Amino acid sequence: MKTTSHRAAAIAACGLAACLALISFWVHARAASADVGMPPYEGTWRLNYRSAQAVNIDFAYRYGGSNWEESRTVQFAQTGVQGLTLDQVQHARGDVHFSIVHDAGSFDCRGYFLDGNGSGVFTFVPSSSFADALASRGIDRPDAGEAFRLAFSDVSLAYIDSVRNAGVNGLTVEGLIRLADHDVTAPFVAALHTGGITPLSIDDLVRLRDHDVDPKFVAGVVAAGYRPGIDDLVQLRDHDVDLGFVSAMHQSGYTPSLAELVQLRDHDVDASFAVGMHKLGYRLVAGDLVRLRDHDVDLEYVSGLKKLNYTPTTDDLVRLRDHGVDLDFVARLQAHGYHPSVDDLIRLRDSGI
Repeated sequence: MKTTSHRAAAIAACGLAACLALISFWVHARAASADVGMPPYEGTWRLNYRSAQAVNIDFAYRYGGSNWEESRTVQFAQTGVQGLTLDQVQHARGDVHFSIVHDAGSFDCRGYFLDGNGSGVFTFVPSSSFADALASRGIDRPDAGEAFRLAFSDVSLAYIDSVRNAGVNGLTVEGLIRLADHDVTAPFVAALHTGGITPLSIDDLVRLRDHDVDPKFVAGVVAAGYRPGIDDLVQLRDHDVDLGFVSAMHQSGYTPSLAELVQLRDHDVDASFAVGMHKLGYRLVAGDLVRLRDHDVDLEYVSGLKKLNYTPTTDDLVRLRDHGVDLDFVARLQAHGYHPSVDDLIRLRDSGI
């Protein structure tokens, strides 16, 4: 009975710690660090074992005394954990002490584990060697808050060197944090350069990533024969123009401009409509396709008219649709022996027949 009571108390303690980890995040400056003369920062961590392939660590903190909170989830295998193994995560019970080491500094973690669930607090200790490495690269030494944010965003020296080598200039501590937080990578920058998009500011790179422009998309647009600018790429993504749509339009015999791709997408013109109209004998430009879709002309309507021995022009198709001439109306007239022209069909429809 006593053992059961102790176990219940331990579970309750771990549950309480986990709840605190979710709702009471804060970071505050403390006594100066002997390492680099900067104050360390504190926050909370939480870890749950689901399987060896699905172990994440949740970090959270509140900056200073403000209400601004931030949290981050990282995979256990990619965190640089020292002093804690997956086996311990799964089976440990009681107090734990481990470190998560990044180039910018270390998160010294203390807490409690029970049945694969753990939570506690961390103290961040900046790395003086990292600050020296930044200075040697012409980047200002980070202060306490900047060092913490660099580590929290996992900005490593390898990452810094990769984006510099890819052609990103004018790097600052704040710029590096923005680039990492917005998933700007060296392959992404290289793809932009391959497409002739250079030079690029940090604002440009962040804007592109925020609009879901990735290396594959840039490479695909360039491979399709386009030379897009930054605004072009953003506009294409914002209007849901993907590589499949670009490829399908080209395969259907159309080579629309970047602006026309956006126009086609906005007006619900897909590749099947373009291909279908081509097969029905129409040689149209992007503007024609847009106009037809705007007037509710679809493949079923056009092919139906052809079966009824009509080959209307694009202007005729629009007029017929606008005047409510549907396939049933034409078929009924023909069933009574009438084969009126397009103009007569419209007059008859307008007269209420």
